[in-house]
Formats: sequence, structure tokens, C-alpha cells
Amino acid sequence: MAWRLWAGLLAVGSFVVFCSGLKAPALIGCVFIHRVNVTCDWTPGDAQTTHYSLTLQRITPQLKLWTCSTLNTTCTVQMEQLSVNYNFCVSVTAHGRHGDVTTAPRCQTGVNEIKLHPVTLNSVTQVSGRPRCLTLTWQKREVLFLIPTSQIYEGRLRSQVELRAHGQAGVSVVNVTVTSFSFVACVFRPYTEYTLRLRHRYHSDRSPWSQWSNELHGRTGEDAPSSAPMFWRRVIERDGHRLTSLMWKPLPLGSANGRVLFYNVTCLDENARLLPDKGNCSDLDFSRSSCLLNLPLGRCSCSVSASTSAGASPQTQIWFGKERDRESPPRPSRLNVTPLDDACLSLSWAPPPDAASLCGFVVQWFVVTQRNGAPYHWERVNGSTTTVNITEGLEPFQRFAVSVSAIYDDEEPGQSETQHVYTRQGAPSAGPHVRVQTSGLNVRLSWTIPVEKLHGFIKNFSLYYRTTDLPPKRVFLPGDTWQSSVSLSAGHYEFWMRVSTEVGEGEAGPITSVHLISEDMSLVTSVLVPVSLLSLLLLFIGCLAEKTLVKRKLCEDIPDPSHSSVAKWSPKTKTGLACVSPDTKYSKVLLLQREPDARESDQDESEFYLNSSHPDTPPTYKPYTPETQSYHHKTTNMAAFPSCPALYSILLPSPPAPLSESHHSCSLRGKRLKPPPGGGRELRNTTSDTTSDTTSDTTSDTTSDTTSDTTHVPLYQKQRANVCPYDFTSDSSPQHNFSSSHLPFPDLILKDLMNLSQTSAQSDTYLPMEPV
Repeated sequence: MAWRLWAGLLAVGSFVVFCSGLKAPALIGCVFIHRVNVTCDWTPGDAQTTHYSLTLQRITPQLKLWTCSTLNTTCTVQMEQLSVNYNFCVSVTAHGRHGDVTTAPRCQTGVNEIKLHPVTLNSVTQVSGRPRCLTLTWQKREVLFLIPTSQIYEGRLRSQVELRAHGQAGVSVVNVTVTSFSFVACVFRPYTEYTLRLRHRYHSDRSPWSQWSNELHGRTGEDAPSSAPMFWRRVIERDGHRLTSLMWKPLPLGSANGRVLFYNVTCLDENARLLPDKGNCSDLDFSRSSCLLNLPLGRCSCSVSASTSAGASPQTQIWFGKERDRESPPRPSRLNVTPLDDACLSLSWAPPPDAASLCGFVVQWFVVTQRNGAPYHWERVNGSTTTVNITEGLEPFQRFAVSVSAIYDDEEPGQSETQHVYTRQGAPSAGPHVRVQTSGLNVRLSWTIPVEKLHGFIKNFSLYYRTTDLPPKRVFLPGDTWQSSVSLSAGHYEFWMRVSTEVGEGEAGPITSVHLISEDMSLVTSVLVPVSLLSLLLLFIGCLAEKTLVKRKLCEDIPDPSHSSVAKWSPKTKTGLACVSPDTKYSKVLLLQREPDARESDQDESEFYLNSSHPDTPPTYKPYTPETQSYHHKTTNMAAFPSCPALYSILLPSPPAPLSESHHSCSLRGKRLKPPPGGGRELRNTTSDTTSDTTSDTTSDTTSDTTSDTTHVPLYQKQRANVCPYDFTSDSSPQHNFSSSHLPFPDLILKDLMNLSQTSAQSDTYLPMEPV
């Protein structure tokens, strides 16, 4: 019944096309998305078509029709959550102003053109022992993913993996076989990190690919390196041995197949025996790229290999021939070095004429500097290569020496062809340092500049010089000149230089000054200057000697008066007695002032009185010193001279030795007199020695009442024996010790004047006096 219906529709369509003359469109295909929609594409009809209509009819289990209209050649029909696992018939109708035309219907199951829903990628893991494989696990949505699990196990899916290696811009898509929700893909490189996505489609050729799944990252396991390191050597010294630097290149990531843990260097003689001297070529970790050792002068070989956790790489071996006198192999010719950018140089050369035993070339380059230890770079290529681009260690504004050498069968390199080059030039950053040598009016100039400061090839030098208050003059010198001479007139000159490259002139160098004089003036100067310096030296020595003499004459040391002959001299007094002056070092003058009479009866204090026949009450005098004006001293009764203050000298000697009673005792008529502290040759200054004499005063008071000798001696003998010059003996009073310094007032004044002249360095002649 159904076929009759479709046959009728086909006949009607053919009649319409025939009658209207329209060209029918051609159906390209449809995409069925389970429980979502159906999208179909077709080719356009002719120019008379105004729009199109898409008709979709489900045949089983019951008829259902969907249509859509469009001006374009594609249209989508919504399925309204219906499954596409049925048979469908699709047709397209072109509508024109003069009629319509419909394509023949195409009937098939929807699964043949189904677009599967994207799946979810759950994990990516390594496969033990298989460094090129990864295990991927995924899952589907049961409702939306129409293909049943049984068909997945049967292999009814076609699958692809999109992979992108870490650090690489491009992506790759590879086909994989999926028969479960976990599968192993072995399409990767060892020890490489990847970003992965997964997609599927039904096995039909008309089924489109699903969208990509989510991204996941995974890394493959390590493997032994797939290639040997690039190896080279450089003989540094030949002196009974060969001091050799062995160098190797780190393996690239693609051939290392893992993290290199260490390198192994082995050196053998021509009989395959290990060489005993390993230098520093043992225990080479992954960071090393060279080592140094001594090799014998005979034939020997060295090899190097790299090792990862999975194994060691193949070895690279180089041979060292015997040291013998022979001609060096020929060098390459026509070396051309061209900068491509700031970090790349292009090299090309022609091989040497005799290339029968040629096995390769080695390219070497390094920075040209004034100091040693610049990084050394090299690369080895095969014998058929005559062009190479180098990029390692290149920077602008630095001069590089680039050389190419041929390598022959015996691994002996031939002579090298070398060029100096900059990847980019600039103006110099400093000027030359000028050194000047003079000979009369002739000046010889030489200059230097570090190559690091040039930043380009020298074009020329500019020499500047000037004299005082004149503009500088400029002289151009060739770029290969490093010294020059010039004759100038006498005067003071300054020199400096600049250097120019192809880019421009650089900074000015330091200024060097020189003073030029004629030969006649130079002769006079060579004679006068030494003579003048010698004269100044003699004059300086004479001044020093004169200064010492003047100081010795005018600044002699002042002697101590207590040690002079005057200290032993005793002048005569008015009474005809000689005043004996005790040995003293210092003296001070005290001003005695009157005090009230009530203090005369104070016998317990440290004071004494001189009795007189004057009828009035004896006055009391208070000692006064400018140093301690507020301190009240005990006074002495000077009855013989009551009308004027007494100027009394108190001597401060070293602690005196006690004297015998027969030479220092006398009798006083009247009141008992206390001797001064210390036994009686002198009085101490109670103002300055209050603290220090407390003990001595206490001791002297207990011993002062000693009975003196009553034997009568002539007056002049008493004076000689340091006995009091006047007899104040009282029948009722015991005798007391009394110092010979206790003289009558006129004698005291005379003695004070004598002592003042001896102690002027310690006394003030203008002492203040207070009225009573």
C-alpha cells in the first residue's frame, strides 16, 4: 500500500516538473541527532526557484510527517524527543512562480546518518613498560547515545583521538580502535605530555563525527634515549700529553625519551684498554656538558652515552690520532656568514677540494672578549651539509668568531676558516683610553678600547685635542690604526678620542692631559727643580734646629724653689734672731679676721693665743682663704697687734718627722697653747686639708701637753735649736711644744715675704681682706 502511495507521488512530481519546466534540487544528505532534530542539505535548483520545502516522514511504527520551508539549501526539522532508530523518507520541493518540483524521496534508517552525542573522557594514564602508549577511559550518556553497549563491544564504532604535545602549536588526529569504555592507544612519543580529546561515529560511511569530548592531560612513560649525544673534543695543551676538553650536546626532548640522569664517558687506548686518568670525566650528572682529562699522545678513543631511568643511549665515539708531524688537512673555502636576525646566523661554505675521506664538518663560535672564559659553542654536521643556521648563545651588539673545519676519517679536524660577525651593530658605548708619551714637543699617542664596548666594526677614530681657552681640534684616523705621533708647540694640552662604527659615533673617552715645554726650558727645569727642592729641605732642617735652640734658651724648666740655696737661708730679724725656714713645697696665705671675745675661752678647739701686755681685750682673728669663703676657720689671738689684721703664712709641707722635745719645746706665760697638728714645726691650712688632717689633729691633741726641757740656753742657741725666741714660761703652766715658725708679728711678716718670693707660682699676691 505504501509503495503505491510513493509511486503516485513520484508520478505527480514528474508531471509537475515536466509541465512547469523547473529544475529539481538534489538531496546531499541528512544528519540525525537522537531525540533532537534532523538537518538536511541539497543543491539548489534553477533561478526560477523562490523557496524550498523539506518533508520528513517516519514510515514505521506509524506514519508521522515533519516539514520546514527555507530560502536556503539547508533546513532543520525538530524531532520533539523522538528516537531516530526508525526508517525515514526525505524529499525536497522547489517552489517557483510557475509551479513546483519535488525530488524523489530517499528512504533509510535514521541510524545510518546519526550524529552521536559527545562522550566524556574520564582519565588518561601511562602503560607500564610501554612508553609510547596511554590508557583512555570514557563514558556515554545512556539516553542520548543511541548505540547500545553490545554494538560497542562488537566494534560498531569508529573513533579518533586528537592530541597536542606540550609546547607545540599544531595538533594531530589519529584513528584508534575502541571496543570498550577503556582502551589503549599507542600513537605517542615517550616521556611527552599531551592534551587529548576523543570522538566517535557509527560505522556507516554516511554517519558524521560527533563533537569532541572534554580535554584531559597525560604523559607517557620514559624510554631509553633513541640517539647518542653529539660529541666533540678540543685539545687545549700538548706537553708530553694532550690536555683535552670533551664536549657533548644535551639530547633534545624528542630523542632523550625521558629525563637524562647522567652521562658516561669512556676512554680507551688503541688496544681497547681503559685509560687510567679520568680527569673530571667521572660522575657526570645531567647538568654537565663537558669534562677535562689528559690523553696520551698515542692513538686512543673516547665515547659518551646518556642514561635515563629506562636505559642508556647508543654511544658516540671519536678517535685521536698519533701526534706526528704532518700537513694539516685542507680547510673549507668561501665561508659566508649572514645575520638573519638578532639571534640567528646563516653559514654557507664550500667543501675542501680533496673530499675523499671527508666525513663531516664542525662549526664553532664564541664571543670575542678581552677576558678569558667566554662560552664556547659548536655543532657537528655530516659531510654533505654545506649550509647551517646557528642560534645558540647569539645576542646583538656582541662580536662573534665563527669558524668551520672539515672532519676526516681519522677524526682529525683540518684547518678552520674563521670570520668575525655581529648579528646587529650599534654605536660604541665608550671611547678609547689615550696614553701619551712626550719627548720635548713631540707627542706619541696610543689608545685601546675593550672590544665589548665597540658594538660593531670600527670605521674610524676621531682624535680631539685642545689647549687652554681654545676650541678643540679634530683629526680623523683609520680604523686599523692604534697609535699616532704629532708635534705641537709648548703649552698645556688635553687629548681624548671617539670611535665610529657603521651605525654612528660613540661616546667620548677619558681626557688625558700633558704639559709640553721646549728642550731649553726642560733643561732649566731639570736643574732648577732639584736645586730648589734641596734648598727648601735644608731651610726646613735649619728652622727645626733653630726652633729647638730657641726653646732651650727661652723655655727652660723653672726650678723648684724648695730645692734651691735660698731655702736654707735664714735672714736676720729685728730682734737679731735668725728665722729658720722649714723645708716646704707649697705655701698659702690666710687672712685672719677678728671674731668675738667669747671664743677665747674655748680651750677644746684647735686654736691658740699669743699673750700680750696690752690692757684691752685681745682680739681674735679668723683665717680667710679665697677658695672657701664660707668656711669658718679657728682664729689666733694676736694681742700685740690688735689694730690690723695679721698676714700669716701657713706652710704645707710633706708630713714632717717628729722632733725631739729638747729642740722643739718652750714655755709660755699665761694660757696654755696648743701646738699645731703634727708635732709643731708648721701649721696646716685647715681649709684645704680639713678632711685629710682630721686624724692627725686628733693624734696631735693627745700628745701636745708634753713637759719641755727647763734648761736655760742663750737666745741665739735657742734659735739654732728651733726653740721659741721669747720666754713665755709661766710658773703655773706646763711647757708645750711650739714650732719655730711661731715668731712675733714683724718676724712673721718678714718670713712671709721671704716665703712668698719662693712660692710665687702657688700664691696670689692680691688676696682679699674682709673688715672686722
